[in-house]
Amino acid sequence: MKDILQNTTEIVVAFEKVMEGNAIGVFQLLDKIRKSVNCIRDAMFYEKISALMNELDSHQTDKRKIGELLAKSDYGKDYGFALLKYIDDFESIDKGRYLAHLLDSLSKDFITAQECFIYARLLKDVSLNGLLFVKNNVSSRRFDKNLILRELFRYNLMYEANEGGYAFEIIAYYLDKFALSYCVEKYKYNGEEDYIPSKEKFPKRVSSIVISQGKPY
Repeated sequence: MKDILQNTTEIVVAFEKVMEGNAIGVFQLLDKIRKSVNCIRDAMFYEKISALMNELDSHQTDKRKIGELLAKSDYGKDYGFALLKYIDDFESIDKGRYLAHLLDSLSKDFITAQECFIYARLLKDVSLNGLLFVKNNVSSRRFDKNLILRELFRYNLMYEANEGGYAFEIIAYYLDKFALSYCVEKYKYNGEEDYIPSKEKFPKRVSSIVISQGKPY
């Protein structure tokens, strides 16, 4: 148990060094994870971290700025533990790349640290099938109910439309913009209007009927 705690602490420290802009820290982090691999879950963790680091490098992300901003979030100095717990829970390597997109968005001031953690939590909680449905269908306005849509509804990425079926919440567009479809042509990151519709263009929501006792019917 002592060895596990020591290895975990060393991995978190190495991860935080990377987020502080220490280039050597990337190699130290991957080396420590590689040496601790003893099961499928550990191997997957290594692959997810590698995917995240490679994606950050491809965007030439300012890692030092990420660390500074995350340290000022509600998680404070524990931000490293929080992010690594999310990564550990990801069931797909692709989610490591999506998290890298969020961190790059944070470094460029497209989103705040708090928003970054909110979107990261969605990456963790929503299945890869659900995330890919958002990525591939966010342009559509209304859908008939099915299992994937019910999952997205449960995580507040969709709502019940007035004319039946589900429609995407605006947070689904933001999740797509800053994580799933990051830096594609349909989205703008300089303040210009882009693919995200204005509020009046969203399908109307189902309205509750209130009975005399004051309960929705």
